[in-house]
Amino acid sequence: MHENFLFGEIPSQKTKQMLKLAGINFSTKKRRMQQSALLKLSREGLALNQVFRLKTTSFYFKTLGVKTGIEKLLDFDFLKLIERDARLMNFVNA
Repeated sequence: MHENFLFGEIPSQKTKQMLKLAGINFSTKKRRMQQSALLKLSREGLALNQVFRLKTTSFYFKTLGVKTGIEKLLDFDFLKLIERDARLMNFVNA
């Protein structure tokens, strides 16, 4: 859900966790520039109106046939789920 910008902010620990999952290593100057661009993009998404984000995401889920409310769908730690599931980790690392 972070990528859909449904949270008001992404804590730095979560940002580091997402970058690690994505296999991004910022040891070189080029990579640090990419990190900066990625964080700027995230800030732009987080600046969108929260009502707009929730409504558009809810609409998208409804078009997929999801009947569960958005609040219930968001009530879990997505990053922990990825880290615990070998299939998801393989997909992320592919």
